[in-house]
Amino acid sequence: MAGTPKRQSTYPLSYSSRHKPRRWPLVLRFVKGAIHADILLPVVLHSAWAALIVYLNNLTDGDFALPNGIIPSLSIVVGLML
Repeated sequence: MAGTPKRQSTYPLSYSSRHKPRRWPLVLRFVKGAIHADILLPVVLHSAWAALIVYLNNLTDGDFALPNGIIPSLSIVVGLML
């Protein structure tokens, strides 16, 4: 095979310096079809609710305890919601 040209070796990310650097990571870019705006309110409300529960737990002397029988059921429900 004397007529075949020799292949040049390529390196991973050899063309990465030719692209314009991005200001935001891909996860935070609001592009068409992104769901960031749709899930922002539920995430903020769940975070505020969890912070309120932690604050009340630290404020009071007692603990907010759940019975041992409800924990497996609650984990199944939370897993299905995710």
